[in-house]
Formats: sequence, C-alpha cells, structure tokens
Amino acid sequence: MKKILSLIGTTAISVSALATITYSINTTSSINREINQIDFQEVNWNDVQEESLVLFNDIKINNGKTILTRNYKMSESSDDLANTDQIFQFAQEESLKILEKFKNEKTDLTNAIDYLKDKNSEFEKTYESALNENVNQNMNQKSFDNLNKTNEILSRSSLKSETFSLSANLEKNKELVKKLRLAKVTFATASATAAVAAAGFYAAAWWFGITLPWAVGCTTASAFCGTAAGGISLALLKYDKKMSDLDKTSSAVSGAISLAHVLSRTTTAILYTLTASVTSLTWCFPALLSVISVAGAVTAWISYNNF
Repeated sequence: MKKILSLIGTTAISVSALATITYSINTTSSINREINQIDFQEVNWNDVQEESLVLFNDIKINNGKTILTRNYKMSESSDDLANTDQIFQFAQEESLKILEKFKNEKTDLTNAIDYLKDKNSEFEKTYESALNENVNQNMNQKSFDNLNKTNEILSRSSLKSETFSLSANLEKNKELVKKLRLAKVTFATASATAAVAAAGFYAAAWWFGITLPWAVGCTTASAFCGTAAGGISLALLKYDKKMSDLDKTSSAVSGAISLAHVLSRTTTAILYTLTASVTSLTWCFPALLSVISVAGAVTAWISYNNF
C-alpha cells in the first residue's frame, strides 16, 4: 500500500504542479470551503462486512455447480472432488475472522493489506504483481501530455470572458470533489472487501489442498481498487491545497477553473484505467459491477459538465 502512495504521488504532484507553473498566484486570503477530509485509508468495516456477506452469497449461488479437483490427488474417484459448499463456507468463515480482527482493532486499509501480505506470501505476490501492472497504466504520462497547453488556453479564455462567476465555478468544483470523495470511499471499501475475501479463499485453498481462482481474482481486484482510491485521494489533497491558496480575484476564477480541469483530467484517467482493469474480474468479485457503475457515472458527469 505504501507503494501505491509513492508511485501515484509522483503523478499527482507533477500534475498539480502544472497549475502552479501556468499560473503565478500571489495570495492575500484563502477561499473558505467545507470539504469533508476523509483519508482513503480509513475503512468502515461494517460496510465491508455487509459487502462480504453479499459477495459470498453471490459466489455460492453462481458457482454452486463448479467442480473443484484436489491438487494432491491423481485419481478420478469421487473423493478427489471437493465439496464446493463446504469450501465456500470455510472461506467465508475464515474471511469473517479476519474482518472481525480488523474491525475490532480499527485497522486502516494500509495496515490491513500489509497484515495479509505478511500472513500469506501468495497474496503478497499476486497483490504486488497486480499493483505494478495497474500503477504502470495509471502512470502513463501520455494521459497528461496536453494538460499544460490546455490550461493556458483555458486561462486566456476565462480572463476575457465576463460570464464566469467565482461562486458558480466553485460550486461546480465542489460538486466534482463531492462525487470523487464518494467514489473514493466506494473503491476503498471494495478493495478491503476483496482483500478479506481473498484471504479466506487462500485459507480454504490451503486447507482443502485445491486451487481457488477466486483467491487470485479477489487479490487482483483489491489492488486495482486500492490504487484508484489512493490516486483519487492524493489528487484531491493536491487540489484542496492549491484551492486554499487562491485569492478572490479574476486570477482566482481562472485558477479555480484550471485546478478543476487538472483534477478532472487526472481522476478521469484513473477511473478509465480502473474500469478497464476490473471488468474481466466481475465473475469472481461481483461487487465490481458497482465499482464500474460508480466510475462510469463520475466520468460521464465530468464529461457532461465540460471540465
């Protein structure tokens, strides 16, 4: 999880720096805004517990007829076939044990992932592999090649226009921030739920001597969703800091529009990457359908409002 912060932080810092380079703003006062500061690492484990129950119910229903063969058996006798109901029940019970631990200790997402990595080398290997793949996609500089030029054009246009209102644009920006914070919470919850489920499946795989594709699938989903939550969180933090430095002048109007543009472009790239990454994993983690829906709704709203 620290790797997420380190790698995505590089992009978040460089992108937000574009606004600083393009606009030289000398501040005498700050713009007061009421924005709920929720770190992406904070997890509501009650929500995770509810999502976990839904997840395992869905898996039991959709995979009740799946035939799982024990790894250590070579014959084709009936004893070689694992009881899927028993396996899924075992995985659920193990995941709930871990979930209770996290809930009681009020563990954040970073420490939860680190704990699971320490307990299971396969989880760690799969998580790191998925993390590297996803972060490399998010770090694609081509997504931001034209930001500086676009912001300069936007700045010149906004300064010439008499229709822009600081309060109106701040309200639109505030709505963008609100939607991104809700999306961030959704992705963080999904990451935690998938991680706990994966831990349960890895435990069941070891206990029954079988290979469970849900273990790898849920681990990968956790990494992808955690990356998106972390990226959005850092982008919002950078945006919030820059906004607090703006002055209520014409340059502040231009600056507010520019910062919202950078924020929307940065997070849109993250949301597109998330959607592309997790679509193929919905079979093992159905909650990703909600993740995809939220990501799609936010990107559509951004596009509609012409940030």
